[in-house]
Amino acid sequence: MNEDWGLALDAGLDGLHFDRIPENWKEIQPRLQGTLTGITVGNDLDLVRWAHENDLSYISFCSVFPSSSVDTCELVTSESIQRARELTQIPIFLSGGIRPANLHKLGNYSYDGVAVISGVLSAEDPKLAVTDYLQKMKTIP
Repeated sequence: MNEDWGLALDAGLDGLHFDRIPENWKEIQPRLQGTLTGITVGNDLDLVRWAHENDLSYISFCSVFPSSSVDTCELVTSESIQRARELTQIPIFLSGGIRPANLHKLGNYSYDGVAVISGVLSAEDPKLAVTDYLQKMKTIP
């Protein structure tokens, strides 16, 4: 679930993602115990520190590559991704413009997973697209 923490809790969902720190974080944080919780960090290393200090489940960098589906994210620098790994050991996910053809460019980063949207949802055959991603990910050093 993206942003709507109340609906996520009401629906009994396992996870919740924020695009920014909720204004009422101190109020809702105790209610999110046991929920996978993450936040998009961009190049903001202070936000990486905040996620670490507040025991979030993961951080997500957006956007690693230019993407038509990403209109609210800045392009992240490789330095930001590498610095984040130095600041925290919570899982790091990469998103934004990730395609099978550019997956090999992620080999220099320390990350735990990727998030793809348009590369699968806009594919003529989404199942084949997922298979292509998985095969290419196995070849990343």
